Amino acid sequence: MKLEDRIQTLGKWGELIKERSTSDQYLLAFKKAYQLNPWFIPDFIKKSLAVIVDNYLNETKLQQWVSPYKIYADNPSRSVALVMAGNIPLVGFHDLLSVLISGHKAIIKVSSKDQVLPALLHQQLGEISPELQENIKFTKKHTEFDAAIATGSDTSAHIFRYLYKNVPHIIRRNRNSVAILNGNESKQELDYLASDILCYFGLGCRSISKIFIPEGYNFEPLLSAFNHYDFVMNYEKYMNNYRYYKSIYKVNGDAFLDNGFILLHEDLAFSSPISVVYYEKYNSFENLKNVLDEHKDHLQIVVGEHNAFIPCIPFGSSQHPELWDYADQTDTLQFLLNL
Repeated sequence: MKLEDRIQTLGKWGELIKERSTSDQYLLAFKKAYQLNPWFIPDFIKKSLAVIVDNYLNETKLQQWVSPYKIYADNPSRSVALVMAGNIPLVGFHDLLSVLISGHKAIIKVSSKDQVLPALLHQQLGEISPELQENIKFTKKHTEFDAAIATGSDTSAHIFRYLYKNVPHIIRRNRNSVAILNGNESKQELDYLASDILCYFGLGCRSISKIFIPEGYNFEPLLSAFNHYDFVMNYEKYMNNYRYYKSIYKVNGDAFLDNGFILLHEDLAFSSPISVVYYEKYNSFENLKNVLDEHKDHLQIVVGEHNAFIPCIPFGSSQHPELWDYADQTDTLQFLLNL
């Protein structure tokens, strides 16, 4: 299949997903996905699908994405083992899309926590293009493959490096995202930041787990902005985390701020637990840049107002990646084209 045909087919796939997203078939899939993984609430599944439809399976953006690359019709087709994480719905879709657009075949090992949604989208791709659908296979164990892309925890990354040591590979591990505040943020920017933090319950690598604040920062407007996400109080798994960490901080005599469902705690670490956002004070962007540089291998993105020292993306954009926003700043598509 020619590149132009693949792009058109992928665009039609996005149109079909959007058309069917409110159908009984999808609503049943949402229910099954939630039963399998209680972190996958319908609102967050819908958000993930919206990003896929609007930012990924968009014919104009697909053209824009591939335009800088040299993708030839006679490029050899390889089999690529994909190991997908299960922290947020369809989190491995970009890897799959990269394999398809480059003309390769994907052999997918889905997470046990996210089986329903990949199967549904695969089935619907077959309605548009059985030929492209044939380039996707699901497996419980990878055996024969030419390359691998695997995403998991720091622990599983060591296992992946051993399993895939004999083939070209991309291995991703835990990363965290942070936000930089200056105290002059508008109400809308703080509302956007609340989404950056609480969307997907904070489980994504692009979820903001820590904020950097200036001395004398007033937390009240931020605590108020979180109220747009007060529906998380309806989910027991989330609130169990909130109650647990609140009790730990109380027992230890640790200071924290609390709005009833999220805790703000001063900590030098970057990876905060569910229901907790760490904060750290800074006195200059130059010093803060040094701190972030020390942890750059563990950072995914930085959200905030652009400044001369630290490249930032706007508030509200952390959970809306574009096709060219590669995880871990590793160009997945170029890796695949070099096979």
